[in-house]
Amino acid sequence: MRLRKNMILSLYHEHKKAQAKLHNLTYLFWECTLRCNFNCVHCGSDCAKENIVPDMPKEDFLKILSDIRPHVNPHKTMVVITGGEPLVRKDLEETGREMYNMGYPWGFVTNG
Repeated sequence: MRLRKNMILSLYHEHKKAQAKLHNLTYLFWECTLRCNFNCVHCGSDCAKENIVPDMPKEDFLKILSDIRPHVNPHKTMVVITGGEPLVRKDLEETGREMYNMGYPWGFVTNG
């Protein structure tokens, strides 16, 4: 039984590696904040002007981008910043500059 289980696990891991090669990461969405200056009825985000959930530090997100960089082509991986309202972050411009310097194209979704 153990040999069979090991063979199945080995086949599963090989299949998973093959699937990862077939499906390149082309978009990465970052919900950078749950704060928002509006309260739109149609919006699917659970946001408020002051939210109890703290924003993810930009350093944490930039580390993630750095960690995945060896596994993706950053020039072909679009980073989309969403929220809440991304423009309520004071470090958005600096974060964008650092993503650009890493080779990632980026944009953001805003209500502005």
